[in-house]
Amino acid sequence: MRLTELILRFAVADPEILALSGIVPTDDGSFVCVVSGNCGTQNSDPAVLTSYANTQITTQPTSNSICEDATITLQIVASGDNLTYQWRKDGVDLVDGGNISGTNTANLNIAIATLGDAGTYTCEVTGSCGTVNSSLAILTVRPITNITTHPVNASGCGGDNISFSVISDGNTLTYQWQKDGVDLVDIGVIAGSTTSLLSLTGISASDAGSYRCVVTGTCGSDNTNPASLIVYSNTQITLQPVGNTICEGDAYSFSVTLSVVASGGNLTYQWKKDGVDLADAGNISGATTPNLNIANAILTDDGTYSCLVTGNCGSENSNLAIIDVRPVTNITTQPIDKTG
Repeated sequence: MRLTELILRFAVADPEILALSGIVPTDDGSFVCVVSGNCGTQNSDPAVLTSYANTQITTQPTSNSICEDATITLQIVASGDNLTYQWRKDGVDLVDGGNISGTNTANLNIAIATLGDAGTYTCEVTGSCGTVNSSLAILTVRPITNITTHPVNASGCGGDNISFSVISDGNTLTYQWQKDGVDLVDIGVIAGSTTSLLSLTGISASDAGSYRCVVTGTCGSDNTNPASLIVYSNTQITLQPVGNTICEGDAYSFSVTLSVVASGGNLTYQWKKDGVDLADAGNISGATTPNLNIANAILTDDGTYSCLVTGNCGSENSNLAIIDVRPVTNITTQPIDKTG
């Protein structure tokens, strides 16, 4: 270093001490002291001056919002010498482990983020010339769209009210109900086609089908399992039994025909005589079928008959059918011979 520079930059208050004020990198170098006296001159050993830059952060970590299971890297850029890094979450020092790595580097890596990784992150940078803390970086982790409760199968009778519901985790969710794969809209019996609750008021046979909901959020879409709707027709007798007059000993049968859906409507039958349930016995058969059979009628079979038909959608009694059993013509007292 030139003497003029030493004179300008350094103060020599004590001949044995060289004081340097406000050093900069250009002051780095090797210094010697030349000592002269009456008996000669001698140079000191060289003394090396190395200056370090102040620790400072030039690029701060930034806040971010990601979806669950995503990977993200928080970055910081710092200048200085012999720098070390310590990342913190919510004020607590982080260590490498699990899905976290790079806790002591300029790049903090979070792989397959979970909801628990959401928080406030900072980095402390330490160098030869001081320690600096970064600004706050807020990490928001949004849940993946995931259906937790699916709609369930339903059945009903014509005119009933039916609803399907869905429960889902996620962020900023929207809903679209479908029937047989086609998007529904609110019209007629349908309401809530773009909500978590689909309502059908006064269903009919045309509403039968397969229903599902497509749930869409910030972090993806998910479809519910299909839920079937079965619509049963109301129990109705379309052909009534017809009474008759028969003679004692005759065989007679009558039947009732019901209108049913293809499944049959789970219909059951109970024939009655004079309001009392019949059972298969003696000359009676078919007491719990559409066809009641009376074989070899006797006088006590005379009476008023009806059938109670019960199905998924109610019960109906048939019209009354009167069976009139007439006694067989029978001579009980024969004429006797006479003389005179």
